[in-house]
Amino acid sequence: MLEGLLHHKKEEKDYLSALIVTDDSISAALWEATKDGKVTILKTVTKPFSGEWEQAIDAADRVVTEIEEGLPEGKELTKVVFGLSPHWLADDHIKEPYLKKLKQLTSALSLTPLGFVDLPTAVSHLLQKDEGTQQTVILVGIESKHLTVS
Repeated sequence: MLEGLLHHKKEEKDYLSALIVTDDSISAALWEATKDGKVTILKTVTKPFSGEWEQAIDAADRVVTEIEEGLPEGKELTKVVFGLSPHWLADDHIKEPYLKKLKQLTSALSLTPLGFVDLPTAVSHLLQKDEGTQQTVILVGIESKHLTVS
């Protein structure tokens, strides 16, 4: 009994990253998730890119390196969830050319993909969670080559 008072159990935490991938920028967020389901965003970073996909991989490497600074010592970032523009998706699947690019990115950065979400769905879910009610909003996503209205 006395041992329980003297030795506090450290709360186990899991660290995840989210990468929002568009045709001209990569954004990353570092999340801390506790076993009781509490999620905290620790850091976010965005880097633009232009040109070939290799430049996108370089931008992804830079944002992941920056958010890793928010990790506790000894922790390594390995898990990633992608946020994708709707034009990257078809029938709840990633279109083949984009899937190949994401596989190349995760391989180059030694990341394990956990899944993906289309950005309008993620924003709508966040608004619903924050407001506590179903949202009736029009969301507009503006990128350099695409406009998304949902």
